[in-house]
Amino acid sequence: MKDLSWGVLAVLVCTVSAVSGQEDSNSRVERDRGVSPKPVKKPCCLPYKFQAITVDLKSFQYDKEQTSRLYRNWESRIQVMDEIKYTEGGIVSTIYRVILDYKNKLRYVIVGDDCKDPVPLNSGMLEPCMPDSARYLGKSYIGAYDNTADFDAWYFRRTDQNRDIEMTIAVTADRCVPVMEHIAGTMARMPTDNLVLFTNVTDVQDDSVFRIPQSCLDKIRM
Repeated sequence: MKDLSWGVLAVLVCTVSAVSGQEDSNSRVERDRGVSPKPVKKPCCLPYKFQAITVDLKSFQYDKEQTSRLYRNWESRIQVMDEIKYTEGGIVSTIYRVILDYKNKLRYVIVGDDCKDPVPLNSGMLEPCMPDSARYLGKSYIGAYDNTADFDAWYFRRTDQNRDIEMTIAVTADRCVPVMEHIAGTMARMPTDNLVLFTNVTDVQDDSVFRIPQSCLDKIRM
């Protein structure tokens, strides 16, 4: 599975690069023939609130059978990440939960019923909308035969809110749903280099996941 994930990613990246050049060539041919080129792609906005299963391909270890469940709520400025483990029969157990409360700039880690002491968050939350300056890299698709989904790839930078990062992101062409995301640079002056694959992206099924547990709030008052 680990080799397969890297293989899929390599195909995605290589295909985007190849198609990007092909798109430019086709556009030039159309202009030479007097044919109106297709409308220019515009940067889009990811869903403001969604959940997904994510895998960091750079740190994934097959033998641990662990992955993550992500919940993101831009309106509340909260992101929740459950580190989960699959056991026999497909049963999922949560190893620990991380809550990033960007509104109050606090990070919580919960193991079982125990909320650890919160620590400050020193960088901003990733915005759902790409900047207008985002550079379009090209398009391709994932899947096979009649079961495919088109995606677009973009590149941009974030150099504010204590961030200095480069982002390459692939999103579905119809609804701007994340497919793959690469972030490299520094956040809160700490180096970061994450390559994340998104699967099972849906609407949030239970908004209570964004509530800060009382045991964590009590830690602030202590």
